[in-house]
Amino acid sequence: INAEYMGTEEKRVNSDSCVELRHHTGTIRCMWPHLDFLITGSEDKSAMQWDLQTNEVARTYRRHVDAVVSVRTTTAIHCGLFLHYAGGPVLVTGHRDGAILIHPFLTEEKRVNSDSCVELRHHTGTIRCMWPHLDFLITGSEDKSAMQWDLQTNEVARTYRRHVDAVVSVRTTADNLLFTASQDALIIMWNMTDGTFLTELHHHYHFVWTTELVMMRALQPPAPELDIPEDGVDPESTENTYDDDDDWTYGERDSDYAAYLITGSFDKTLALWRLTAASPEDAG
Repeated sequence: INAEYMGTEEKRVNSDSCVELRHHTGTIRCMWPHLDFLITGSEDKSAMQWDLQTNEVARTYRRHVDAVVSVRTTTAIHCGLFLHYAGGPVLVTGHRDGAILIHPFLTEEKRVNSDSCVELRHHTGTIRCMWPHLDFLITGSEDKSAMQWDLQTNEVARTYRRHVDAVVSVRTTADNLLFTASQDALIIMWNMTDGTFLTELHHHYHFVWTTELVMMRALQPPAPELDIPEDGVDPESTENTYDDDDDWTYGERDSDYAAYLITGSFDKTLALWRLTAASPEDAG
């Protein structure tokens, strides 16, 4: 693992200055930052917790029987996972056989047995992604499904099935919307309250690899130039399509902020979706 320093105008350093962290014996498949630590997962079947102050391995998590392909850290809000570790952080790891392990995140102040972990098993394919949401954990898998796990009961609360290929990215919003992205090139929006399908977002023509939700000043499109025929406005001419050279502008008021979903695809494009819809038909 190479950690390279980013040079800035205020504090520029040699671009060749980097720190190498070496302890895994297999390919690094995933990583995630947490406070002063870096969590890494590897094909050596382990996850490691690196102390970024000392650049040493603080903990090693071993229980998987295959490569660790996804890691996330979150905070256990209730004590359903570890009664003696209520309110403490946990490390969640997923791997190729579909298993998900929830480990207590060990610290010097609050040390527990590293073997104390909970296994969630319901997926039948590799765990490709995961995301925490309130008392739930959302996971996506190569079995073409996403699952919503109740972290109080450690059971599957809901399964989302509509994709025809691996689910590789999941994101949620504060108002209980779930977005699942897949190698079938689709992004699907779901209502997490009742598990209902809302809409499909079509744009990419190849695998969708990544999704992210952001808040930013709303983009305003240029006013369309309409060729109005003598007998009235042609409805097709009012379609909201814009050329690549059109100048979009940002809203100037504080109230002009809006939520956007950003998706990245193997088709070499990023798509920006505005999430201001009152109904599924208006989404995107």
